[in-house]
Parts: sequence; C-alpha cells; structure tokens
Amino acid sequence: MRRKERLPSNRKWTNEDWQAAAELIATDLDSTLTDMRPAALPSYHTFVKRSRTDDRLRVLLEAAIKRRKTAYAAAGLRFAGTGWAGPVGTPRKPPSGAKFGRGRQYSDAAYSEYLVRLKADETAKSMEDATRLYWPGLPTFWSVMRRRRVDLRQVLKDRGLLKPKGRRTGAAVYSDEIYSRAIELVSTLSLKQYGDYREANPSERLPSCQAIFKRADRHPDFAAKLYSVRPKVERATFRYSNEVYEAAISKIGEAGWNEYLADCKPGVWPSLNAIYKRARSDKEFKARLYGKTRERYRLKRQLKGLIARRRKSAAIDRPGGQLGFLLLQQDAYRTADGFVPRHYERSDRDDIKQDIVTAVLMGEFGIDEIGEHAKWFISEHFRGGVFSSGRFGSLDAPIYDDSDLAYIDRLSSDDYQHIG
Repeated sequence: MRRKERLPSNRKWTNEDWQAAAELIATDLDSTLTDMRPAALPSYHTFVKRSRTDDRLRVLLEAAIKRRKTAYAAAGLRFAGTGWAGPVGTPRKPPSGAKFGRGRQYSDAAYSEYLVRLKADETAKSMEDATRLYWPGLPTFWSVMRRRRVDLRQVLKDRGLLKPKGRRTGAAVYSDEIYSRAIELVSTLSLKQYGDYREANPSERLPSCQAIFKRADRHPDFAAKLYSVRPKVERATFRYSNEVYEAAISKIGEAGWNEYLADCKPGVWPSLNAIYKRARSDKEFKARLYGKTRERYRLKRQLKGLIARRRKSAAIDRPGGQLGFLLLQQDAYRTADGFVPRHYERSDRDDIKQDIVTAVLMGEFGIDEIGEHAKWFISEHFRGGVFSSGRFGSLDAPIYDDSDLAYIDRLSSDDYQHIG
C-alpha cells in the first residue's frame, strides 16, 4: 500500500493558500474543523496557531467562522464549535462523568446477573478474592460497586466478606482476667518494662498501656483498681502573666539562654517550651523575643571584635634576649623550636614550644619523640583544645603545690655551646 505523501512541516504558505483555507473553513460543512486537513492547504490547527501571532490571519479566521455559523443556521443545523450537532432545537446531551466497566455501559440486567453469580460463587473466600471475580460479558467488581453499591455491599455482608466498620459494640477485645493480669504487671514494672514484657510474650495477648489507661477513663471501677496499685501522677501546670513573659525574654536577652535555664524554676519563670509555644501563637511576642536574642548576639560579636583588636595592638612580653638565649641551650626547648614553623607569630611559637617542653617534663613522652607529637600540639594550640583547659601547666608553675621548684628549673643545661 502506497503511503500518502506528507508536506514538509516547514513549508511557507502564500497569501493565496491562507485565503483558500479560509474559504474552505467557511463553506465545507460536511467535515468538522478538527478533521479539516486539506492536502495542499494549511489545516485548521495550523491556521489557529498562526493566527495567534498574525493579526491579519486572526481577522481572516474570525470572518470564516462567522460565515460558517451563518451557513449552519441557513441549513437548519446547530453549530457546536467544530461542527454540526443536529437540527436546531435538538436538546444537548449532558456530559456523563461516570463510566461503567472497561469503558462500556452495561444494562441493569447485566448488573443483576453479576450480583446473582457473586451470591452463588463459592471460590471467593475473602474480600480480595471477590474483587478479582470476572465473568465475560458482565461488568467488573468495581463497576458494580459504582453503579449498585448498596446491593453489592449487602451480598458481601450476607457472605461474611464485608467487615463491619467503626467501633465494635460487642464483647471487649480483652477479658477481665487479662486486664487483671495487666494491672498485676503494671503495679511492679514501669511502663517501659511492661511494654518490653508485652512484646516478649505475645502469647499472653496483653493490652497496651494506652488501652489500659483508656479503659480506666471509661470504667470508674477499673480506674479505682488500677490507681490503687499504681497511683495516678498529676503534673502541675502553671500559667504566667504577660509581665512574667516580658521579664523572661528580657532576662534571656541580658544573660543568655543557658543562664536563664539554670535559674528557671517551675512556677516562677516559664519554661523553654512555654516560651516557644507563646511565640508560635503571638507574633508580636515572637518579634520581641527574637529582637532580644539578636541584640545579645550583636553585642557579643562587637565585644569579640574589640578583644581581637586589643590583642593585636597590645604588646606582649615574650622571652627574649638573655632568657631566650638560655632557653635555646636546653635540649627539649631547642628540639621543640626546630619543629615549630617560623612563619607563625612569635607569641604562638612561644606558647607551642612551652606546651611541648611542659609535656616532656611531665613525662608524657621523651625528647626524641617531640617530632612525632609536634603536629598535634600545633593543631591543639590553634584549635583551643586541651591547653585552654590547663591540662599541661606553664613552665613557671611549681612542680608540686607546696614546692618552690618550677618546671623550668628542671631543664637540662648540658649543652651550653649552642647559640640558637
């Protein structure tokens, strides 16, 4: 079979082509607009797309459609947008939003036949099996559910396949003996231990903690029996005034969260959770709280910047002159000096060397192991680690609390020929 030749998609239509297409739209009443695809002329869809950017074609298309409507009216037909929809006066069929079966509409007799066969079927033992039943020529289960829901549910209920919804009105899930056993365990175990025991012994079918306390809320006799062996804990609740909340956020802004939580006492100051809950419900309070905390952080950043500038500008006395010459004559200090980079600030180099020498004097490692540990000491110094907590003392510190001998006095002075 020879395939129909198609025109190239990038063809440039002439004015005569557009005129001929418009004339065809206005006069060809036997085909709808969407099906109008002449071989040598632009189709209706092409005409519409081009008219969105070309005002001349838009006017031409509107005039053609107007002529088409007039021709439909003269022929006694009703125009329905893209084609005719029957004689004038024919009522419009409302669109149907419901589909039955696999895109087909079945008669009432077909739905009744499906219900009769479902009622007589013996293969379906569960609701899942019932949904899979299908007989050729009859609607599916879900099609029947949409069209004959009440009848289908009644058939399923008669067969025992439809489980009742809602709260059970019959006997309780757990018997009184099981609840008595649960009370006996709860009286000696914590709720966490009871939950673990319940999971470890599923054969006893014990109720959960939530089920126990819910039953206590519904039955006063059971509640009295439960709370006689496990007293009910009533948590105290506090309500604070607006003045207390304002004082609380002011204190947070002045001292910070940690100081506030350390002094926070129930009944005197609102807890952290109470402050956040109020902030979620009161936008103005939330703005004041954030304003206080942000002001505190701003002041802390300013203070930190001032301290940093003061450290850079203030002159610090470091070992120099004769003291530096004497220190470099000692083995430990001289070895440490060789492993600390010289591009560091002098103050940082002196602190790192002091930490290394102090660790050697305290017996942490030997002089020959300084090279292995120097990198760790350098990292700890710039990280502000153990040295800021005082793990290793200063060379000027006494060896013992009641001793006048300092660590620096223990430095060996065997080699005085080294000039640093």
